[in-house]
Amino acid sequence: MTVTTGSDGLDDLLGGGLPDGRTVLVTGGPGTGKSTLAMGFLQAGLDAGERCLLVSTEQTAAELRDSFAGFDFDLDHERLDLVTLQAVPGDPVTHDESMLVFEPDDDPDDHPLDFTDGSSLSYLRGELEPYAPVDRVVVDSVSALSGFAVDRDRFRRDVLELVRFVANRFDATSLFTSERGTVRAAHSEGGGPLDALKYITHGVVDLQRVDVEGSARRRLRVEKLRGREHDSRPHEYELTPEGVRVLGRRPVRRTTDETAVPTRVDGLDELLGGGVVRGGTGLLEHDGRANLTELVARVVEAAIEEGFVVPFVPSVNMTPEGLERYLSPAVGTVDELLATDRLFVFDAAGVRDADERNVFHVADGPEDVQRAAERIDERRGDDPLYYVANTEAFLHAVTPDELRELRYWARLAYLTPEDTALFMHYPEMIDDELAEFFVDDANQVLRTWLDDSGLQYVKLEKSPTGHVGSSGYVEFEAEYPYVDVRLPR
Repeated sequence: MTVTTGSDGLDDLLGGGLPDGRTVLVTGGPGTGKSTLAMGFLQAGLDAGERCLLVSTEQTAAELRDSFAGFDFDLDHERLDLVTLQAVPGDPVTHDESMLVFEPDDDPDDHPLDFTDGSSLSYLRGELEPYAPVDRVVVDSVSALSGFAVDRDRFRRDVLELVRFVANRFDATSLFTSERGTVRAAHSEGGGPLDALKYITHGVVDLQRVDVEGSARRRLRVEKLRGREHDSRPHEYELTPEGVRVLGRRPVRRTTDETAVPTRVDGLDELLGGGVVRGGTGLLEHDGRANLTELVARVVEAAIEEGFVVPFVPSVNMTPEGLERYLSPAVGTVDELLATDRLFVFDAAGVRDADERNVFHVADGPEDVQRAAERIDERRGDDPLYYVANTEAFLHAVTPDELRELRYWARLAYLTPEDTALFMHYPEMIDDELAEFFVDDANQVLRTWLDDSGLQYVKLEKSPTGHVGSSGYVEFEAEYPYVDVRLPR
């Protein structure tokens, strides 16, 4: 079951809406629209005939009405209960039908907020209890409650207890808002309340203001949503009288079996929207440290199983034994694949026997490469080609300019509309203009790298399909296929 946020675009990113009965955290800096998003969520509930509760810790009822005067939010709706809490230690108590103001002891250090000792938030819990049951709850925001706290650890426990209380007592779908980062600098060292809230809440929606070449823009990202497929890419949004409107970006498009060649790495195919574009060119850029071998081996195997003939340009440090070791026996041995014209190897390093069938030494320049390509064309029959090529290996035989000319020749005079290619290179090791040429030439561009902790990631940076701009974690496993790509869930 899902509950609408009041924003159709945000519902789409969330996979249909908020999980019914769960708590989601909305984070962001000042002016990003956290309260506006929360009010749109409540108004959607009111429009659906639901009962709602708003707990505001930063504004009085009059201030709320003034803030939202230009919005289509009904703060006086009969099914909306409004509780405003001015949580400022030392203030005198004023109490009306819509405001609770707590008076701590004269010395705030002697009066930390604590659910367990009968102090401020215990009182708040008692005051809120009569409003149950409700369908939707907003606490806007947790940040202001830190004014009660003098002890970071206790405050973190108190905030988590507040989340549990709302979830258990009200059995409602709820939004909590908080400033991005820790709630207050005094409570930030070692992980503050916001860090803990991100763990205990079911989802996190982050709002940002970013500078785009001198222009201030708003961006929204679903940072987390447990147990549901969601769109984790950043999206621009705007604040309208109806609430938050998520602006469109290129949708996630998926290919069909006729228009894509799967890699057989499930997560990678999901990232790509089905696989490498059939009849197109893919580019895999790496940082010189990432492990490419298992990914490349799976691409070669998948191409063979899909009925392609594979001309392969391995890296100069891949030995014949290494190639045999990384390919699955399910597609046959390297010798069998060479003998049956399913595999061709361009040997730029001269590590294989030149008399071996379908092994081509290409050390003498572009003429060698063209002759090898023409021989492959004679032997492939009616089957399409799937080139899997390491660019740096080619550059042992040809210059950057010659490689560009070979690419033009192949596209215009050699390759058919069904032929597909995947190139790989380390941009720092090749000419800048050549690296840019390959990016411009490719239909799809992937980048893989190791971060400072040694974990490997892959990001789709260009593609007509798939989750462009999204990253996945490259997981290496003990059993075949030995590698997967894990997208955010």
